Amino acid sequence: MNQFVALRYQIADAQNLIVKEAIEKKFEWLLLIEDDTCPPPDAFVRFNEHIRNNTAPIISGLYYTKSEPSEPLIYRGRGNSFYDDWDLGDQVWVDGVPTGMLLIRVKLLEEMWKDSPEYITANGGQKTRRVFHFPENVWFDEKTDTFNTLTGTSDLDWCTRVIEGDYIAKAGYPKIAKKEYPLLVDTNIFAKHITPEGKVYPY
Repeated sequence: MNQFVALRYQIADAQNLIVKEAIEKKFEWLLLIEDDTCPPPDAFVRFNEHIRNNTAPIISGLYYTKSEPSEPLIYRGRGNSFYDDWDLGDQVWVDGVPTGMLLIRVKLLEEMWKDSPEYITANGGQKTRRVFHFPENVWFDEKTDTFNTLTGTSDLDWCTRVIEGDYIAKAGYPKIAKKEYPLLVDTNIFAKHITPEGKVYPY
């Protein structure tokens, strides 16, 4: 195992620098762990089981929003709130996962890398490719005479791109790519979400 820590970057920029490192060093798997998640004691053991069994190219741990009430970051669809038809311990197939504790097959990232434009990060001026993207757009609608904005998160934007670009099949998982919900959440890997002040969610 090796590690790469991207400090003081925007989330998408940090993710793209991490992906670049994983590809250049020819890693087989990448495990993203953000600084506000606390893995359970057996997280690496459980992720290693998925690696050994080659369960799926994308496997997320479970954690909840830093909010009251706290909601599980598990999604089927967009704009319809979180998905909650599961029990703790289930393997849940979805189409939207967070990146706070996410295992990804690097082959899938390599395929995305080929199709991603180069750019320079805002902080530090590092050259990488836009595998992850923070979606934001502003436009004027002449019909309604109003300005409109669109924003989102880099994780759900990435999940949508993975599915629409058929990158799961390109990475060598054609059966999983055919699933309606091809991303896996292992709810046994139940992490806590923590604020800088030490408040833990859910509590």
